[in-house]
Amino acid sequence: MRLDANGSSHLSRAAIMAEVDGNTIMYHYLQKDLRVRNYPMFLSRVIQEVSDLGIWIHPDDYCKLPILLPFTYRDINCRKKTSGEKKDSWGAPNLNTGLQKDDNTLIKNFGQHKKHTIESSTVSNYAGKSIGKGFKASHVWREIDEEGSLASRNNLLFSFCPNLVWLPPELAKLSDREGSVVQSYLQLISTHIYRDVEVSDALKPFVEKSWQLLENKPINVNLGKESLPKLDNISYLRIDKGQIELRLKRIIDLGVALSNHGRGLEFENPKISSKYDHLVSSINRDEAKKLGDWLQEYHRACQT
Repeated sequence: MRLDANGSSHLSRAAIMAEVDGNTIMYHYLQKDLRVRNYPMFLSRVIQEVSDLGIWIHPDDYCKLPILLPFTYRDINCRKKTSGEKKDSWGAPNLNTGLQKDDNTLIKNFGQHKKHTIESSTVSNYAGKSIGKGFKASHVWREIDEEGSLASRNNLLFSFCPNLVWLPPELAKLSDREGSVVQSYLQLISTHIYRDVEVSDALKPFVEKSWQLLENKPINVNLGKESLPKLDNISYLRIDKGQIELRLKRIIDLGVALSNHGRGLEFENPKISSKYDHLVSSINRDEAKKLGDWLQEYHRACQT
């Protein structure tokens, strides 16, 4: 504030222009105001909302395809255009590993597929509908060890069903805070839903490897089993059967192409994406063979 020659006050232009964004106010209110002023009410509210409004992949679909996109990982730089290139690298392979780069778009698009439907006995506006605009595909675990390694950078965890939940944006922002009660509560719910689900003997090694990575770091807050929702009251996303079959076909097609490339054999382009297919021959051969063989093993396990 400043005074003019007559002693009148004037607000600065920056102060006059300041606005409140209604799209983010709920997050700021919960995190910065209610949590500080009335923590018991904050805790009660977020636990209820996370329990009711989180959308999880149904355990039956988890048993069919526990890692939805096993050749994909999150690369935060893949949307950046490098010098001399007209396009970003989203959807393209990492030439050192063969893994496909994503910025979370593939996960988001998968969840919002119109043939996937929500089963919910708790939220009347969910039941029988598909996930639409506004929801965020959130990773339940962010850091997976004391060194701060990120789950989303690992293809075993990036699309691992227990590490995925769809949330309204305010709750999603709260879950991004490392070690927060919301993040920890989501981890407890995920463990509650999936940890004791019986998968096929063939899939157990794949599933256990992913769980072991998640369980390297203890859950920060233990609210007790009585705080967890009943499994029948959780909202679940049912994955369309045709989409599971399509994902499995892409997994085996890519696995064969990478293995053949790694062995110096001819191969057909796998039809992963326009940015990926033409670069298969440029991927490191040793890593291509390793990833390709693993994808074929995973595909066989899903078919068992």
